[in-house]
Amino acid sequence: MKVYPVPNRCVRDPVTKLPLDDGGLLVGDYDTFWLRRLRDGDVSKLTPAQQEQSRKDAEDRAKADEQRAQEQLAAAQKAEKNAEGAA
Repeated sequence: MKVYPVPNRCVRDPVTKLPLDDGGLLVGDYDTFWLRRLRDGDVSKLTPAQQEQSRKDAEDRAKADEQRAQEQLAAAQKAEKNAEGAA
């Protein structure tokens, strides 16, 4: 598998002692050191460009979810007002 650094983290290759560069590093699929780094979020299987796109997609989904929640809240408040007016 190939691992890449994530933003704001510095992970060193345990063999060379050098920081992982943006080009990534090919490591063994069952290397416990790198599996722990993946689990802890210190490295990713995504390239830096893919990580950025994933972050943007997550932000877009969060904005859409927030807008949907606001619309549902407004509709519920409107329905509540209508129910009070009818009573």
